[in-house]
Amino acid sequence: MNEEGATIRVDEVIAGVSPSGAFEVAGGIHTVAVEKDGFVLARRDVTIMTHEQSVLEIQLIPSQDYQRRFAVAAHGQRARAWSVLAGGAVAAIVSGVLYGVGARQASSLRTSINTYNNEGLRDTGAYNDLLSRQRSVANLNLGCVLAGALGLAGLGTGGFMLWGADDPSRLAAPAGANP
Repeated sequence: MNEEGATIRVDEVIAGVSPSGAFEVAGGIHTVAVEKDGFVLARRDVTIMTHEQSVLEIQLIPSQDYQRRFAVAAHGQRARAWSVLAGGAVAAIVSGVLYGVGARQASSLRTSINTYNNEGLRDTGAYNDLLSRQRSVANLNLGCVLAGALGLAGLGTGGFMLWGADDPSRLAAPAGANP
């Protein structure tokens, strides 16, 4: 059986749900029907020999309307997953850029602080400027960390979404299949 959750009926009586293990029926001719929402009803008459085991393989074929709806939904899942992945990648790139800018500004700030500390006469305006630059570097570092966390979350979530997304062609009718 190619679909889980399909109802299996033997002579109009529910015998199980796919995937199904073996079940016993009397020998003779029986009608086996397999049905699931969105799929074409599969019905076969089979002859069962007394005290013998028979194996019956039935492939459910999706209706064209269900197949279309499934493919649209699966494409939507994949598009959302790729969007989240792209957002995660952009956030990771932004984090890298913020890291680079922050590192350059921190290096420049260290030089300015050393120069300020080596001067004999210190100016309050220069001191306030250094404090302002220090807050700016701290904000860049915070932005770097937040963008990095968002990037990792987006990449992980998007990857998980893509891994779990349905294959849009999974229900495509096999070549030559005619419901």
